[in-house]
Amino acid sequence: VPKSIQSVQQLRDGYLHGDLTRIEGQLVNILEKPSVLNPSFTTLTLAVKTSEGVVTAEFTQIYPEKRADRFEIGSQIAVKGICYTQTDHEGSFQGFFLLVPSLADITLLRPASPFTARRLALALAVALLVLLAVSLWGRHLLTKNLGLQGDIRERNAVLNERARLAADLHDTLEQSLVGLSLQCKTALALIPPGGERAKHHLEVAKEGITQTHAELRRSIWDLTPQALESFDLIEAMTRVLKQSADSAGLDFQANVQGDLPPLEAFLKQNLLRIVQEAGTNAVKHASASQLGLQMILSPEKIILSVTDDGVGMSEAARQPDPHHGFGIRGMQERAKRIGAVLQIEKGVPRGTIVRITLAISPVLSPEISSNS
Repeated sequence: VPKSIQSVQQLRDGYLHGDLTRIEGQLVNILEKPSVLNPSFTTLTLAVKTSEGVVTAEFTQIYPEKRADRFEIGSQIAVKGICYTQTDHEGSFQGFFLLVPSLADITLLRPASPFTARRLALALAVALLVLLAVSLWGRHLLTKNLGLQGDIRERNAVLNERARLAADLHDTLEQSLVGLSLQCKTALALIPPGGERAKHHLEVAKEGITQTHAELRRSIWDLTPQALESFDLIEAMTRVLKQSADSAGLDFQANVQGDLPPLEAFLKQNLLRIVQEAGTNAVKHASASQLGLQMILSPEKIILSVTDDGVGMSEAARQPDPHHGFGIRGMQERAKRIGAVLQIEKGVPRGTIVRITLAISPVLSPEISSNS
């Protein structure tokens, strides 16, 4: 029966030297080194913390596969071995250790706690790495956010300047053109009979003022798309075409079928510009008496048609000409930009139909928006 260590004094007095001794305690360390007797063997030294202090137990492994590292640091173990007391040349007690015959003499009493110092250190290291990664990511997001804020401020500054220029043009030049147009109308009414030549020149001047006014209004709209900000797309299109019709004394009618699906702002803006340009062309060149807008709306497709009852356009005139004006060419470019199809057809019985067809795709809209 192995003896248990009762006190350190037993060891000092040599009572346990050479006896089979049993100790219980917490495994605090395992050291591995080649055996002194045979370097091909491995000597394991187990440091066990007992109530009487730290006791070392040595065990020589003959076969490497039979290892004692199955005992985890921090576990409670019981060790049986021959007690060997060390003394100096005068016989004074220097220390002791246990010589363990075999691995079977080491018994696991209680597994180590999952919260060992090593595991806590590893968990702390992982937590620090995660914290570092989060900190670096947060810094990246902060830098990106600051860059976006700068872009937003720059964009807002540009929009504010465009709005200021548009307001200045509206309050000064546009009002002056309106006044000149009224003066021409008054002068035409006051021309006495026989003044056909003067009347002709005044009508040419009035037509030039009307065209200049329309171009100026379109430039103001390009500077600040207030129609999209103040109204939805249907109201904006109706408003711009009605303004064009009223400026030329044309009757205007709008017909809407269906509900407008959600659209990116970039799509709305280009559709509005195409409709606006079609109305401007009808007012300037068609010699029409009526201007119309038809909208067929569905979640899958939008069809917009701008119609007039004017003189119509020849096949050659309906093609974009890079050498003459920007009207049809500009509409074609805007339609291509948003993936729409633009068709210019002869009206029945007369006039012109400008039709824009846009297929709605959940994938197309974000891509177009990002390209804008």
